Amino acid sequence: MSASEHRIYHKMQLAAHRLQKAADRAMMAAAGITTAQAAVLSIVAADGPVSQRGVARKLGLNESAMTAMTARLLKMGLLQRLPDPTDSR
Repeated sequence: MSASEHRIYHKMQLAAHRLQKAADRAMMAAAGITTAQAAVLSIVAADGPVSQRGVARKLGLNESAMTAMTARLLKMGLLQRLPDPTDSR
């Protein structure tokens, strides 16, 4: 890959990062949550009760990131944890 191509990819990454930050600021101002949290809530709203693992898979997140995000959404009262009838833990 040429130096010019590396610069283009770097500029694209910077633009994507800035867009994400701007979207997060707008979402935070409008609803008090980030775009990632909104994505989780939209999956739960569309699919009904779903596991953290299932949401993580749909969003392409690792499970530890999903655990932390779920904890924040639970603390805000935006999610409710339900027992899994197939898991006795």
